[in-house]
Amino acid sequence: MDSTYLPDPKIFRPLSTFGYFFYGLLFMIPVAGWLAAILVCFLSKNVNLRAYARACLLFVAFVIVLLAIYAAVLYSKGKLPRFLRNLPKVFKMLYPFT
Repeated sequence: MDSTYLPDPKIFRPLSTFGYFFYGLLFMIPVAGWLAAILVCFLSKNVNLRAYARACLLFVAFVIVLLAIYAAVLYSKGKLPRFLRNLPKVFKMLYPFT
């Protein structure tokens, strides 16, 4: 079968498992990873990589919206200041070696 009907077969090349894994690790870095995801989602020639970057950005946006809703609920009940005061203690319990 002749593949000359495709404009550029390289843009449809699937990512490998390690590609998804390492791009996922890159996109999980809080600020630099998000900037990398934004750049990849607009500048990448590979369609699959662009779609993966967009999915990661949508997931981050979804989590931020959920956290904002949670903060608004805590604020409306008057518990947000206490929650923020206790946050360092919680991190100290979760990560005692830092």
